[in-house]
Amino acid sequence: MTLGISLYSTSADRAYTARIRLLARPAEAVMRLRIEMFLTAVACLLAVLTAAVPDWIEAAWGVDPDGGNGAVEWLFVIAFGALAVVAAVLSRREWLRTRAVGR
Repeated sequence: MTLGISLYSTSADRAYTARIRLLARPAEAVMRLRIEMFLTAVACLLAVLTAAVPDWIEAAWGVDPDGGNGAVEWLFVIAFGALAVVAAVLSRREWLRTRAVGR
């Protein structure tokens, strides 16, 4: 026997809750979107800079952790690239959420 009350939330319930939360704090959503977009841009810039001029790491800190073979620089390129992809996906998700609330 059920009373019409579900103990499990559905995706529609979660979407409605997220919409109410965004409507209650739109400035926070916009600020989060801007931070994620800025992080994406900085990570992309650092990945391209490290791939184009790999010696900036040694010049900035004065150490050569890999003995000159460039392995650490490529690890930085991969890390910055992965960070850029993750930040871009998160900012796109946030943008779609704020855009959907505005309708």
